[in-house]
Amino acid sequence: MRTFLKTETLHYPILGILVCLNFINDTEVFEEKHLLKTVQSVLPNIQMVINSSIIERRGDKKIRSVYLEVEKLD
Repeated sequence: MRTFLKTETLHYPILGILVCLNFINDTEVFEEKHLLKTVQSVLPNIQMVINSSIIERRGDKKIRSVYLEVEKLD
């Protein structure tokens, strides 16, 4: 999702990424670092926006949602 980051002095475009997974086993793991590494393998010139990640696991259900925002380094 294309969005913008606004601060007192800056206004620039960033990319929001949302991934939802349905796990098969209780031992499976998927976190923001896994998503960031995957995106960086395609877009190596990005970094995660600080404090932009949200990870949600729905109780005993095996569904996990991971959201984070990334920005270009240049």
